[in-house]
Amino acid sequence: MVTPNLSNMLIENWQDTLTSRLRAVLAMAWVLCLALPVGATHLVGGEMYYDHLGGDDYEVHLIIYRDCGPTNTNGTGFDLSAAIGVYQGQSLFATGTMELDFNAVTNIDLQSGNPCAVLPPGVCLERAEYVSTVTLPPSDLPYTIVYQRCCRNPQVLNLLDATNTGFTMYAEVPPVLSDDALDSESNSCPRFAELPQAYVCQGQPFALPNLATDPDGDSLLYSIGDVFIGGSFSAPMPNPPAGPPFINVTWEAGYGPLTPLGNGDADALTINPANGTITASPTMVGKYVVGIYVTEFREDDNGNWVPLGRIIRDFTIDVVPCEIVLPDVFWPEPCSGLNVAFSVDADAGDFAWDFGTSNPADTSDLPDPEHSFVEEGVYSVSLVYDLGGCADSLTQDITVSPPYSPDFSLGGISCLAEGWNQTVTFEGDDPGEGNVVWTVDGNVAAEGLSPNGIAVPPGDHTIGTILTNGFGCVFEASETAPYPALPVAAFEMAEPPCNDVTIEFSNLSSDAFNYSWTFDVTDGATGLTEESQQPNPTWTYPEFGSYVAQLIAAPGEACADTVEQEVLVLPQDPLVMAFGAVEPLACSLETTVDFFFYGEGADAITWDFGSAGQGAGDTLTYDFEEAGVYPVSLTIENDTCGTSQTAEFEVLVPELVAEVELVIPNVLTPNADGKNDRFRMGVRRTDGSVGAENASSFSRFALRVFDRWGVLIHESEGVGAGWDGRINGREAAPGTYYYILDADHSCLDEDLREVGEVTLILD
Repeated sequence: MVTPNLSNMLIENWQDTLTSRLRAVLAMAWVLCLALPVGATHLVGGEMYYDHLGGDDYEVHLIIYRDCGPTNTNGTGFDLSAAIGVYQGQSLFATGTMELDFNAVTNIDLQSGNPCAVLPPGVCLERAEYVSTVTLPPSDLPYTIVYQRCCRNPQVLNLLDATNTGFTMYAEVPPVLSDDALDSESNSCPRFAELPQAYVCQGQPFALPNLATDPDGDSLLYSIGDVFIGGSFSAPMPNPPAGPPFINVTWEAGYGPLTPLGNGDADALTINPANGTITASPTMVGKYVVGIYVTEFREDDNGNWVPLGRIIRDFTIDVVPCEIVLPDVFWPEPCSGLNVAFSVDADAGDFAWDFGTSNPADTSDLPDPEHSFVEEGVYSVSLVYDLGGCADSLTQDITVSPPYSPDFSLGGISCLAEGWNQTVTFEGDDPGEGNVVWTVDGNVAAEGLSPNGIAVPPGDHTIGTILTNGFGCVFEASETAPYPALPVAAFEMAEPPCNDVTIEFSNLSSDAFNYSWTFDVTDGATGLTEESQQPNPTWTYPEFGSYVAQLIAAPGEACADTVEQEVLVLPQDPLVMAFGAVEPLACSLETTVDFFFYGEGADAITWDFGSAGQGAGDTLTYDFEEAGVYPVSLTIENDTCGTSQTAEFEVLVPELVAEVELVIPNVLTPNADGKNDRFRMGVRRTDGSVGAENASSFSRFALRVFDRWGVLIHESEGVGAGWDGRINGREAAPGTYYYILDADHSCLDEDLREVGEVTLILD
C-alpha cells in the first residue's frame, strides 16, 4: 500500500497500526538488507504495470528479474520491499512501500531464441513480484508510478559506468479530464504476457517474444528505446525515487538506444512493432541492456488514436557461447553400390532432397529416402530441412560405385639378397583409370596389375592389394603367408691356433644344409676351389702363418650366404725375443735411453726399469734423469697362445762430460801404498773429481813409455791403461821416463795426443 506524502492531498489513510506480522517481516527485511551488498549487481531488469480496480483505486505490480546462476557469486536474493513514488505531472504526489509477494517468486524456463541452439548449463533467471494498492483521484495531469534501484552488473558492455547506473521502472496513468472526446476514466495499462529471456547464443540468430496484452483492448505499439538512470552506487535505493523527466543512461561508443547490441549488420537489433518480437544475431559475448516499450493507443470520439501511456521493460540480454545442436544427417558410405540410403535424425519437419542427377525428378521429401542411381559417378546431393524453426541446407558429394574385386593369388618364391621374391597374380576387376597397389604389411611394395614379384623379408607377412577405381573408390584384399629365414654363414676354430698346422673348424651357420669350404682364398694356386663339403672339416696347412678361410652356406641350391675370416696357424709358443738399447754418449749431456723390440709374436711388450719406473710398447724412450747402471727387464706376451718370455739386461747412463780434460801424474812411486802406484791417465769430471773415463767415450786409448835413450819399455791400450814401473816384470831404475798418449774421444772432433815425462822414485 502506498503511503501519501503529507505535503500533498491525502488520498488514502493507512491502517492505523501495523500488525505484528508486518513488523516481523520488516525487521527481517532490515536484517537481510544489512547482510546483502548495497549495490545489487545481481539484478537483470524489470517492468511495472497497474490495474484499475474501480473508482480511484489502482493495483500496482512491480516485476523484478535477478540472476540466480553462478555469475551471482554472492547468491544475492530479492529485496523484501520496494520503495515507490507517485508523481502527478512532475510533482511528487505520494510515496509508499511495496512488499515482496513470496508466492510469486518463480524461475523462468529459459529459451535461447533459436531452436538449434542450446544454452550452456548453469544459466538461471528468477522473477519476483511486488504488489500494492494506490488511490489516485481524477486529474488533468498524468500520474507516473516510479521505482528505482541500483546497480547494474559491472560486466554490462554497452553502458558507460554500469556499476553506478541503476534502473528506473515506471508506468503512466493517463489524465481523465483533459479531453472530453476521449474516455480515459477507466484504464488499466498493458502488461507483458511473455516472460523475458536473458540469454541468447553468440553468432546465432534469435527471435525473443515480448508480447503484451491490454485488459481494455487498447491498441499496442512496440518499440525499442532509451533506458533511465535510477539510484547510484552511493544511494542504491532512493526513497522517494526521482520523478520525470528521467535521466537517460550514457551509452558506450558504438552502442545506443536503437543499437543496444552494436551497430554492425549482424548485431542490429530489430523489433516487430505489432507483436514485440526482437531479433538479432549477436557476434560478441557479453551483457547488453535493452529498453522495450509498449505504448497503448485508444480511439477518441473523432476517430483519432490517442496515446494514453506506456510501460518499459528495462532488461539485460546476456550473449553466451552455446552448443549448436543440428540433427545428424547420415550420408551413404562411398562406393557402397548404386542403391543407397539417406537419413535425417529428426522426428518431424520439412525435407527437400535433390540427388544431383540430370533428371529433375530425382528428389524426395522423406526424412529417410532411398535412391537407385543409374550409373556410377560422383553426385552432388543437397538437403534443405526445417524442423520447426531449426533450418539448414547441406550439400555433400556422394561417390556411387558398385564394388570392385581386388582379389589376387600368391605364386612361388625365390631368394633375394635380403629376403624373398614373391610372385603374385592379380585376379580382380580392372580398375580402369584407377590403379592397383601391392603392399607388404601395409607398406607399398609395388604397383600395377602384373608386378615382377614383391620383395618380402623372412617371417610371417601380409601381402595385400589396394584397388582404387577412377572415382576414388578403394577396395582391399590381403593374405598372410610364412617366409623362411635366410641362411647365415659363420664358423670358428675348434681349438686355439697354437698347437699344430692341422686345424679343426666348428661350423656355426644357421638355416643352411649345404656347405662349401675353401681354406685359403689368398692362395693363387687354389683360388676359390672347393676343398670340403663337410659341416665341420679338419684341414692341414703347409706351414705356420695367417690364412683367410671361406665358408659358403646355403639352404639348398640357392640363397647362399658367404663368410670369410682370418685363420691363425701358430706354434705352441710363437714368441721370438729380440731387442736392443741405445745408450747416451757422455758428452751428449743426455740421460735418455732408446729401447727397441724387433722380435715376433708379441701382443703385449712391457719394460721394467726397477725403481726407476716402467714403460710399454715396441719402441720406447725412457729418461733415467741421472747417470748410473740400471737393470732392465723386458717381458713379451702372446694372448692367442697364452705364452710369455722375459729377458734381463743392464744399460749404462754415463757421467756427463762437458769437456775432455786429461789429468796425467808426473810422479810414480810403486811401493804399494795406494798412492801413485801406477802411472795412468784420468779424466776430470764435471764435479771436479778425477776418475777413469767411460770406455764407450773413447774409440782408441794407447799409452807408450820410453826410457831416456828413447827405447820403448811399455805399451798398453784401453781406458785405464797404465805403467806399474816395471820393465819385463822387473823394477825399472829410478829416474825420468817419457810417455806418449794417443786417444780418440767421442766428444772431440780431433785426435788427442799427450806427450810428457814422469819421474820414477823407488823407496
